[in-house]
Amino acid sequence: MNAALRSRLRQGSGRNPDPSGAVIDSQSVKGTPESSIDSGFDGGKLVKGRKRHIVVDTMGCLLTVSAHAANIYDGKAARQVLMKLRDCIESSAQ
Repeated sequence: MNAALRSRLRQGSGRNPDPSGAVIDSQSVKGTPESSIDSGFDGGKLVKGRKRHIVVDTMGCLLTVSAHAANIYDGKAARQVLMKLRDCIESSAQ
């Protein structure tokens, strides 16, 4: 559903329906005491909780998102979210 809406929006803006560029970013968020499952400590931001990585195209449309414990460093998490993006692209191409 997200891919169909993104393609439609991009075509409406006069762009190729498939993005050729993307941006990846992460955000650490504090957890509640009850949410100790899959929680960690982000030493860079001094936050105990969870972290999310998102990948968006150049128009800001969501391509993929991944949420995990905050103690997983960005290099490892970025590889995971990019592999998830690759799998999404491959499955939509078939």
